[in-house]
Amino acid sequence: MWADALPEFAESVTNGLLQVIDELATTGPDEDELLTEIAQITSSLEHPGAMLTFLDAAVTRELIGSEHTDPGQMARELQAATSLEMTKLLATSWGTAIALVPPHVKISERGFKAVPASYRSWISVRP
Repeated sequence: MWADALPEFAESVTNGLLQVIDELATTGPDEDELLTEIAQITSSLEHPGAMLTFLDAAVTRELIGSEHTDPGQMARELQAATSLEMTKLLATSWGTAIALVPPHVKISERGFKAVPASYRSWISVRP
């Protein structure tokens, strides 16, 4: 997941996005939100350009030795998902989330820590 913003709005956009994710990881989506999201994802799976995304994901999974999921299986699993299941999955993954932000952005969401300066020497950003 990502968000883009002008530099002067990056902090409010970052913290707003993280707050929404935190709320979803706690309370979960309501059924209408879940159905809307599933419909959008299922529709995107049918887009002709999606095949390149699936190919990239399949290659990555092959290289790291993880399980492959074909688009049809993904759609079936999504359509069978419940709000409670999605809440549990999001809560689990939220505990290991990483937020990459510009240096001037202060994250107010609990649980996030800045990368220590000693590690910044091996983190590079393209101009």
